[in-house]
Amino acid sequence: MNKKTISYLNSKIWYRFLKVVFCFSILASILIFNGFLIMIEGIKNIDNDKTLIYCLYKDKKVFSPKQINITLSADYLKNGFNYQDFFEGDNIYITKAILQECYGRDVSLYDIYVIQRLYEIMKNKKELSEEDERYLWFEIEKITEGFKTNSQKSAEYLDYSVKLFDIKPVYSYAKFIKLFIMGNTIILLFFEALRRVFYYIVLGTIRPSR
Repeated sequence: MNKKTISYLNSKIWYRFLKVVFCFSILASILIFNGFLIMIEGIKNIDNDKTLIYCLYKDKKVFSPKQINITLSADYLKNGFNYQDFFEGDNIYITKAILQECYGRDVSLYDIYVIQRLYEIMKNKKELSEEDERYLWFEIEKITEGFKTNSQKSAEYLDYSVKLFDIKPVYSYAKFIKLFIMGNTIILLFFEALRRVFYYIVLGTIRPSR
């Protein structure tokens, strides 16, 4: 039997065992990669070009996340947009950027929880009485004095009876598909290269005959 053929290697127990290990390694690598891909990136992502943000007061602007240089994640928009969940999530920078675009650059100087509370107090009021103004400042002081976590500010002082903006998410699977194809192709090419190196070391050729 020609000792430089795959048939010769198949006659060896160690080679058959090595093939099983090799196949399991490929399968494990693919499963691990795709598991991390789904966990980190998700299958469904936000299309930041087509998703629209609607300002619900003042000039009622409409713009996309890309237009104001922010990137929305599907983490808080998997099942559509929930204002309170989004506001309370880890989105302070993004929320402030949206409020700034909707209501002016001065917004960036203020706590977003104060802004939310101001609009809640002022809803349905065209003018504020002296009593309203005193109450307004009293509420602001309650939020800003001392150290309070964002969750405390939200739970203790906000009722979310007013939405300052709305988001109409548009989803895309393109990023996942791209990463899925690229990642799995790289894994398969790596193991194919490993297989060819093994043949070269053992048989002296990268393309042994059957």
